[in-house]
Amino acid sequence: MTLQIATELERETSLFHLNPKSAPVSSYPTRKLPVLIYVHGGAFSIGSAFSEFYTNYVSSLVASSNVIAVSADYRLAPENPIPACYDDSWEVFKWVASHGSGSGSDPWLTNDADFNRVFVAGDSAGANIGHDIVSRVGSDQDGVGMEISGLVLVHILAVMR
Repeated sequence: MTLQIATELERETSLFHLNPKSAPVSSYPTRKLPVLIYVHGGAFSIGSAFSEFYTNYVSSLVASSNVIAVSADYRLAPENPIPACYDDSWEVFKWVASHGSGSGSDPWLTNDADFNRVFVAGDSAGANIGHDIVSRVGSDQDGVGMEISGLVLVHILAVMR
């Protein structure tokens, strides 16, 4: 499923999450699933959350970890200079956080995600962007009202094996 979210600057940021029909199901019906926000790598200038590589990789994380994953796609350099990739990924994080109050636009996240267990992960440039997201959440001015349980910095060579 592909969703579009409009940002304050009237641009669009794409994101996807895995098909709910193949979604992980908690072993305990009353227990919600942790959330993983994954940011793809690619030296800020190549790659996409929609690529076969990242779709398969994030799908394998979901299957082995029993989480709900949202994979952030961002505008690439050099056509879109930095900080576009950081800002786009921050918008994805804020979109996910908007579901924590129960009023988000995606019923899967609203109903099944545990917003007390949110993790950010990324590889290469995505790890750098993930660090930026965690830093923004740690500031007094983030305004999102959601805490992060952990940050996973992935080494791309380990992923490609």
